[in-house]
Formats: sequence, structure tokens, C-alpha cells
Amino acid sequence: MIYYYINVWYYKTMKITMLMLFLLKNPHTFEFREVDDLIRISLLEEDEGCQMVFTHIFDDKEMAMYIAAGWHRCLDALQQIVNRQPVEWKDNSAELRKLYREAFDRF
Repeated sequence: MIYYYINVWYYKTMKITMLMLFLLKNPHTFEFREVDDLIRISLLEEDEGCQMVFTHIFDDKEMAMYIAAGWHRCLDALQQIVNRQPVEWKDNSAELRKLYREAFDRF
């Protein structure tokens, strides 16, 4: 396992946070902790391109709908960037939280 330390600037809070990068398996996996959460991004080779597998492990069930909605919006933006489109942030946070709350309530 490889350990790296990286500093991340959060423009909304105007703070710098140090993250410990736990795993970097070139070129496929990037894993780090943010406070107590574990975030892993893996790229899996496929016939034509690759598939990104995004995992965020946390232990606060009440935050699940907020975290899922936030990442949903970020991954939508990433999709636009990858497809060389201008990034347009939809104003759909409330709608996504409702969607995820209903989905998670079934568990």
C-alpha cells in the first residue's frame, strides 16, 4: 500500500484540508480518506474505453441522501467535461435528495 499526503483547497469554506491517499494503483485505482469517509475511484478497462466505479463509504445514514445527491451532481459535471461539453450545473439538488431519500428508505 502506498501512502501519500495531499492538500485540498475547499473554495466554499476557504480552508485547506490534508487528505491521506491510501492507495494508488497505476493506472486504475485512487483511494483516500476524507475525515472518517473512504473514497475510492477505479477505472476498469472495457472493449471500447473504460468504466468508472466510484465508491464512498461512510457511516451516517442520515447524510446518505445529501452525499448521494452531491456526488450525483459532481459526476454529472464530470460526464460533461469528459464529453468536452460546457459544464452546466443543474439546480436539481432538492429533487435528487428526494429521489435518494425514497430509494434509501426502502432499505
